[in-house]
Amino acid sequence: MRNTREWMQYQILFRKVTGQLLVLSVRRRCICYAVLSCLGGTSTIFFYFYEPRVPLLALPSYMFSGILAEIMVSYWMITFHSLSLAGSKYATCFKSKLKQGTVSAEMIGEYRILWMRLSELVSGAGVATETLLALYVSFLLFSLVTCLYGFLFGVSNEHSSREMTMTATGTVGFLCAAHFYCICSTADYITTTVETKVQKELHHITTWCRRQDIQQEVNNFLGTISMNPPVISMLGFTNINRRLFASHASAMLTYLIVLLQMKMGEAEPNKM
Repeated sequence: MRNTREWMQYQILFRKVTGQLLVLSVRRRCICYAVLSCLGGTSTIFFYFYEPRVPLLALPSYMFSGILAEIMVSYWMITFHSLSLAGSKYATCFKSKLKQGTVSAEMIGEYRILWMRLSELVSGAGVATETLLALYVSFLLFSLVTCLYGFLFGVSNEHSSREMTMTATGTVGFLCAAHFYCICSTADYITTTVETKVQKELHHITTWCRRQDIQQEVNNFLGTISMNPPVISMLGFTNINRRLFASHASAMLTYLIVLLQMKMGEAEPNKM
């Protein structure tokens, strides 16, 4: 409820400042993600046919876990997409306002307040589910390492009887990496691209405008951006952006190399 009220307040303020409506249009996206979540969960039933060791009674729990994981990813993707759309619309309106030549200290002050509201929305999106997001990122790291390890181990040992299992393992690992990349990429657009666009326009104002009141408001705006950046934090340990995906991939490769070396070390005494 709190996030809903904040969104409504931001949309009202956005219309007051820019004179335009902020239309998110997420209905179709929500429907698509709902269908994909159901398909992703029900696809686990194929493991029963291609992996005889999977008991029939365990399928409902696998289906529920798959659907729940897809729902979490869908929620974050829809939320981050809405925030990136709001940020992109903000940057576009601010740029078009400057092109009209109607620059004033009052106008810049209004956009500065609107920026603070946008930053609160972005930060609030991370605070609302930061614990769950941290657990999900840790789960993704574990899943990626185990899936890739199982896939590479199967390839190296040429287990032809488990080709379907290997294919499924590689597919799950690829989907986990794709999910995480989409989350980091969308969050990075909010926290980096939009901020850079607004700062670029503000610095451009300082090159041609010599009015003291406007210069003061521009400096205040730049200070507000540096003090209130739109970041999505994960329990305060790190921010969700593309750098997190790069560090995640580096850690995954490190763990994968260690596991493969341990497996090779176990195989050498057996040969002797």
